[in-house]
Amino acid sequence: TYTGQGASGLIADADIELREAQREGANGLSVQDPDHVRKPARAATAWATLIRDAMSQGRFRLLRQPVMGADPGQVLHHELFLRIAHLAQPAAELPAAAFLPMAEAQGLAPFIDRHVAERAFAAILRNDHDGPVAINLSPLSLADIDLLSWLETELKGHPGLRGQVILELPEYGAVARVDELVEWIARLQPLGAQFSLDHFGKGLSSF
Repeated sequence: TYTGQGASGLIADADIELREAQREGANGLSVQDPDHVRKPARAATAWATLIRDAMSQGRFRLLRQPVMGADPGQVLHHELFLRIAHLAQPAAELPAAAFLPMAEAQGLAPFIDRHVAERAFAAILRNDHDGPVAINLSPLSLADIDLLSWLETELKGHPGLRGQVILELPEYGAVARVDELVEWIARLQPLGAQFSLDHFGKGLSSF
């Protein structure tokens, strides 16, 4: 949506919405609503710098929420959510939806996923979580054989992670990378990792 921003800002906005639409799968659509809070418009290189700086400065913040079952009070597991904290304004956080599309476009998604997994595994081994923890993975991470090998080594070396780790992928990404996902399941499921699909049935064409 053109709202008076300059050319570079308009292109940056369009780039963000393009990534959002791609995440929706085939025939995906994303429209920027000027009445809602706007995502920060940055050039691709600026996004890459922001994400790398946040990782090196320890500004990635993990939140969690319970996933409830049908029975009252039944907690199936907890799901982790990622934020980038602001240095000058700790209360101001950048949600994952605002930067993950650009992280994927810059090839940084596997690095973020490993960073989150490292912190999640450490918390599980410290018994910080009551029950299994779901970690959202980017579909692009399925093509990263180094990340898969690292996860395999971690799960083999820490029996306390068995049954406590759920790797969650959006359906559109799983459908697009079925062969890679099959390999991940074959190598990690015997080590106690579980897998789940997010937004199942959301895309009519894939469904």
